[in-house]
Amino acid sequence: MKKENSLFILIVCTVLVIRLSVFLVPNIDIHVGDINIHHFWFGIILILISLLVSKRSPKFWLWGIGIGLAIDQLFFMLLGAGTDTEYWAGASVYGAIICLIIVFILRKKFS
Repeated sequence: MKKENSLFILIVCTVLVIRLSVFLVPNIDIHVGDINIHHFWFGIILILISLLVSKRSPKFWLWGIGIGLAIDQLFFMLLGAGTDTEYWAGASVYGAIICLIIVFILRKKFS
C-alpha cells in the first residue's frame, strides 16, 4: 500500500476512534485550571513533535494521529468549542468530513 494511502487511513481511523470514544464516554473533559483542553490541541502538539522526530516510523504515527485529532475538532473549535452536544452538531460533523475530503485530495502532499 502506498504511503499516502496508509497515512490517510491512519487519519480517518483516528477521527473515527475519537468520535466513537466521545460518543461512548461523553462529558469527559481535561481541565487546566478553568480552561478546557480539547483534543485539537493534543493533535497540534503531536504534529509539532513529529516535525522534531527524525525516525520515519514514529514520525508517521505522530503526524497521522496529530492530523486526525486536529481535523476532528477544527470546525468545532472555529465555531466556539461549546458542549458535547455542539460537538455532534451538523456543522462540526460535516466540517470534519470536509476536512477529510480535502486531506484525501491532497494526501500526497501530506505524506
